[in-house]
Amino acid sequence: MNAILRGRSSGFLDDSAFRRFSGFGLRQFEVSLLESRYGEAFRTELVSREASSLRRIELALALGTADTFQLIRRIADGEPRQLLDVLFARADIHNLRLLLRTFSVPRSGQREAPLWMQYGLVSEEVCRDLWKSDDQVELEERCRGLGTPLTDALGDAVRELLRHRTLVQAERRLLRGILAFLLQRVEAYPSRNGELVAGYLGRLVDLWNTGIWLRAVTSGEELTEERFLPGGESLPPERLRRFDDVQSLIAGTAWNKVRTDDNPPAPVFQRRMQVAFWRWQITCFRGDPLGIDVLIGFVARQLVEWQNLSTIAVGIVMGHTEEQIRALLVPVGRNPGNA
Repeated sequence: MNAILRGRSSGFLDDSAFRRFSGFGLRQFEVSLLESRYGEAFRTELVSREASSLRRIELALALGTADTFQLIRRIADGEPRQLLDVLFARADIHNLRLLLRTFSVPRSGQREAPLWMQYGLVSEEVCRDLWKSDDQVELEERCRGLGTPLTDALGDAVRELLRHRTLVQAERRLLRGILAFLLQRVEAYPSRNGELVAGYLGRLVDLWNTGIWLRAVTSGEELTEERFLPGGESLPPERLRRFDDVQSLIAGTAWNKVRTDDNPPAPVFQRRMQVAFWRWQITCFRGDPLGIDVLIGFVARQLVEWQNLSTIAVGIVMGHTEEQIRALLVPVGRNPGNA
């Protein structure tokens, strides 16, 4: 599998391509993507029937990414196949959160179905079926009927919402449920690969908890441990509770290279943390050539490419300048296949 991923990595776009696209008009950008590896996705009926260029681009990027990840699912087996579900859980987190947030307010009229991320354990078909629920009660019933760990987590979160009417608490319940499932999966593989994916999951929890910490510090709320998710790579709840400034919080941790000397506002600091997380994952591609390092780096590179191209498309439509768009891109460095 790693040999195939290394071969396919030569198709990734590098920073110079993203910078060039930032100066394009929307039609020129779309034509460039049509001539890229996303061209096949553009030619599908689902994409070609769309009248909006932005919508066509968004659909083609989503389908192209899903196709790449489905290929990985087909060729992965054994331990990497099981750990892959942890890396792909980003899609489940996105989709289930979207369902919870949508149903947290009363339904008014027909809802337009969102663009589901199509590479998680909870399939697009299941998401579409859950979306058809009339209200929170029906959504919970449909989740219970499916009986999978992740849909059970959503069912528990909806129950929390029905009891307390607080989306923040319900989201925390959802993330705790998803996290419990992912930790169980990782702990079944006490190998080097399992340890590396556990480190990935720990950093993801650090990011979630940092977001909770920033909101609490900014609003002057009390920092209690129960607000945070358990675990974390180097920012456990007890540390988050102890500090109220970003410099002290990350000093001596895995995040200590994130820039804080300019006292960044909360959104800027959070973005820097996210970029550092992406960079760590991308760097894994050059780790053990036989380990899951390659898979972590490849998946991250594909997701960052999707994010950067979406940022460029939206930026063009919004009328942002080339410099404004470039400032929002996640740097990826050189193409790993050409290095």
